[in-house]
Amino acid sequence: CELLRNIDSVVNDPVLVLGCTNSLHSLDPALRRRFPKVLEVGKPTEEQRLDILKVLNSEERLVDFEILERVAAATPTFSGSDLRALFTDASNLRMEDVSVDMHSLKNGDDLLDILGPLTWEHWVLAAKRRGLSLTTK
Repeated sequence: CELLRNIDSVVNDPVLVLGCTNSLHSLDPALRRRFPKVLEVGKPTEEQRLDILKVLNSEERLVDFEILERVAAATPTFSGSDLRALFTDASNLRMEDVSVDMHSLKNGDDLLDILGPLTWEHWVLAAKRRGLSLTTK
């Protein structure tokens, strides 16, 4: 209600009101009417998903690019934020696999060496924990 009043109050002012949602059809129709233009941005392509995964893994020292390609191919319905959440979960699962005394490490690079790259199993289990599955061709 407050948002609608604020949007209505700037009708004659040179103000740009920009909204973003991943659930357009669940918005109140009164709010949707106040946005004269709607741009739909689709899900990323496989190539775009691979680029997103490369960025997410950019700080990793050991990256298996074949696994990233496989994940990109197996996630056709995933958005960029879905991939980020999946990456975070897979990374956390990798930490669960290793028992290490953190005080014995000199720096974060030592930990990355111990952990190794994310495996396909990390990605699959991360998806499963979110109630999703990775589709394979």
